[in-house]
Amino acid sequence: MMPAALLSFRPVLLFFSLLMAGYAFFHAAEVRAEALVEQVTFTPRSDGSGYVIRVVASERVGAYWAPRETEPGRVEWVLINAGLAPGYRQVMPVGPVRAFSAVPGRGHLVLRFQLQEGAKVALEAYRDRLSNDLLLSLAVEG
Repeated sequence: MMPAALLSFRPVLLFFSLLMAGYAFFHAAEVRAEALVEQVTFTPRSDGSGYVIRVVASERVGAYWAPRETEPGRVEWVLINAGLAPGYRQVMPVGPVRAFSAVPGRGHLVLRFQLQEGAKVALEAYRDRLSNDLLLSLAVEG
């Protein structure tokens, strides 16, 4: 049998336990917030030597892997803690990109680009200084 003094603390302990659990739940949701990709666009580079792929995001993408050519003619770019916005708009690719897909999974967004037959490009990813967008330069080689 429990002493009467401990029984009076039971509701207080329950209250604080629930309060801490609620705080942990909402804090964890904030930490895992993801940037949402609204659109991917293709624009000729200003120097005329290729194209820039712009990933329009709702907020700053925290991190991304360096884009890489997974096999000849196929480029993959992983955006960490990112997803697709409900109103995501898929546009037709232009330039050296023949087709592309944006596939969410495991909290990340994988962008895959299929290049035109025989296209060789140098890849460089960077952030837009004036927005939340990410940019991928496809400089055509040769």
